[in-house]
Amino acid sequence: MIDLRGKRILFTGRLRSFRRFQAQQLATILGAKPVNGIDKNVDILVVGIISKPYDQLLTTQ
Repeated sequence: MIDLRGKRILFTGRLRSFRRFQAQQLATILGAKPVNGIDKNVDILVVGIISKPYDQLLTTQ
């Protein structure tokens, strides 16, 4: 298991098993610090299903 204590984690896209809020709560319980936006200080990026047509620009790059 990965040690999440003190890690900044960002969830994006649709998650299959959890709602994003639930995933953030679980990450908090495991010691991570969920964040709402990407920056150079994010340690872990969890990318769920992104359902956009291929010709649309993704906001998560």
